[in-house]
Amino acid sequence: MKTIFAIFTIMFLAITPTKAFAFNPAFDIIEFRHYPSLSELKDTSDLIGLGEIKGVTNQYVTARRIAQGRLVNYIQRFDMRQAFKGRPQKVLLLNTGVSPLPPPRDPINARYPGPLANGQYIIFLKKIPGTPYYQLNGGWQGLYPVIQGKTVSLYHEGFPELHQLTPDQFMEKLRRE
Repeated sequence: MKTIFAIFTIMFLAITPTKAFAFNPAFDIIEFRHYPSLSELKDTSDLIGLGEIKGVTNQYVTARRIAQGRLVNYIQRFDMRQAFKGRPQKVLLLNTGVSPLPPPRDPINARYPGPLANGQYIIFLKKIPGTPYYQLNGGWQGLYPVIQGKTVSLYHEGFPELHQLTPDQFMEKLRRE
């Protein structure tokens, strides 16, 4: 009987896939993938919604350094009020940035954006597996500030067809993609 149990145990362990290590904000950093089309950005996003970013709730200084400083993971709350994909919810958004924060025009911000300014946004989000966190899907491609009721497509990063749209127009545009 012990032999049969041992054989089944070995077989179970041999065919059970090992679980990948979860993202650890104290050690790992966010890497972005850029998408060639809006439809691909939309399809690969887990959540898309309109809401408000509130200040940094936590930060993790990693052991990683670059020439400009140390890499830090910032966690912010995104209160999604209207969902274009998924359901409205409070999301923990994780972004990697540099400390000390570089000037806004520093090209390093394209790779490591750091914390987002408080305000209203439409955001494309991707779940970070094995964690309670989400990241911007597509980096800056997935971020559309809403100023005076209309979206802003970030220069050289966002999709121009999403510029100067009301949230309703934005939702309609996504439906057609």
